[in-house]
Amino acid sequence: ITEMVAIEAFQIFDRWGGLWFATQNILPNVAELGWDGTTNGQLMNPGVYVYQIIIRTADGATEVVKGAIHLVK
Repeated sequence: ITEMVAIEAFQIFDRWGGLWFATQNILPNVAELGWDGTTNGQLMNPGVYVYQIIIRTADGATEVVKGAIHLVK
């Protein structure tokens, strides 16, 4: 990945495809703008969640990054 200048979209889904978090057009490396493991102020259940992030690089290109995280309490 080249230098990231913006996050165009960031989404968190459960294993059934339900959308639990979404944000758009945020700066990278600002933790307060990301997902903190909650939805509507409530802690999510432990489990595997998948993410999709669309980033914009310094050269103007966009890249899609996908993966999974394991949320534990």
